[in-house]
Amino acid sequence: MSISPPAPTQPTAPRSRPRRSPVRPLAAGAVALIAFLCAPVAPATAAPDDDGSHHDAEAGLSSVTECVIVNGDGTFTAFFGYDNRTGGPVRRPLGEANRVRGAEGAAPTTFAAGRHVAVFSATSTGSRITWRLGDRDAVATPRSVPCSTNPSMPEAPVTLVLLLAPTFVTGWWIRRRQRLLSCATASRPC
Repeated sequence: MSISPPAPTQPTAPRSRPRRSPVRPLAAGAVALIAFLCAPVAPATAAPDDDGSHHDAEAGLSSVTECVIVNGDGTFTAFFGYDNRTGGPVRRPLGEANRVRGAEGAAPTTFAAGRHVAVFSATSTGSRITWRLGDRDAVATPRSVPCSTNPSMPEAPVTLVLLLAPTFVTGWWIRRRQRLLSCATASRPC
């Protein structure tokens, strides 16, 4: 019994895969971006003294203690915001229903509709800062929620970059790979 060598074979062209459109990952990223931008913001309603959020039922205003920075000189700075759910601007002059205690700081007197973050700050050498808006207080102490970043800077641009970066990198990689595959199968140089 003799074993014959295998017959020479013709080189076969690489199997072509069905082309995937680079539009699909980009479209998914666009849908995610639109969903992120159009998502409703949950109102900051919490029990009194939990996180500094309080609701003024008459005016539809909620005062909010955003965060606190403990300074190196023994003082602390508190950032306050508000949520106006009345649907229009509300004017509340400084006085008994709109005042800051325990620090030098001027509270706003006009409150635009919607949620507004870090509208003003107040620095104190004491143990607490209180912003009375309506009949409730937003309280900040050195032990309140610390600021992780500058509260006056919106965090949305960072989130947007982190959301879109993988989409663009994936689209670039798919286009590059398609170009390389087409160059490998083409008879002309690329």
